[in-house]
Amino acid sequence: MSVPSDQSPESSRSQVSFLSRRGKMLLVISLAINLLVAGALAGAAFLHKRHGGRFEPVFAGAVMSPGEFFGFMRTLPAERRKAIRQAVIGERPKVQQLKANLKEVQRHLEALIVADPLDQAALDEANKRLWTAEGELRRMQLSLTSTMIALLSRQEREQLIAWRQSRGPMRGERGGGEVGEAEAGGKPPH
Repeated sequence: MSVPSDQSPESSRSQVSFLSRRGKMLLVISLAINLLVAGALAGAAFLHKRHGGRFEPVFAGAVMSPGEFFGFMRTLPAERRKAIRQAVIGERPKVQQLKANLKEVQRHLEALIVADPLDQAALDEANKRLWTAEGELRRMQLSLTSTMIALLSRQEREQLIAWRQSRGPMRGERGGGEVGEAEAGGKPPH
């Protein structure tokens, strides 16, 4: 290897070493940026597929668990969605209160779980309170769902059933060994 007369072999090696470190650093930074972009794209694709590309507020603050009805609502024309939403929006404070109560009960249960010594009687009572709080929220959600379904035309209700069947089995219908209310006997634990 011929070295220019104005540079020594040692300075030439240090430049190569410097470029190698710099190149490695640029490669790591480039890979990190690529992973961030790929993650953002994958997340956007997942949300787009899961929510049909439309991001709307949840109806009356209820979660989607009562029969996936809120996903179906996104398939209706905007004026129908608005009319149905207006019919149930007044229940939002009640749903939010039930959710807040459920979170409070969950926090209390978590505190009991990590307490030392473990108080089994208090834990059993907290589980009963959790069961009750979850049931109250679920009943309110189902009531709202019934109210909204009652506002649909016969044709829209038929579309709801067809849409639901096209989505595949709901949670608990797959036979994955999940313990549901029927399997648990419909009673709170202990």
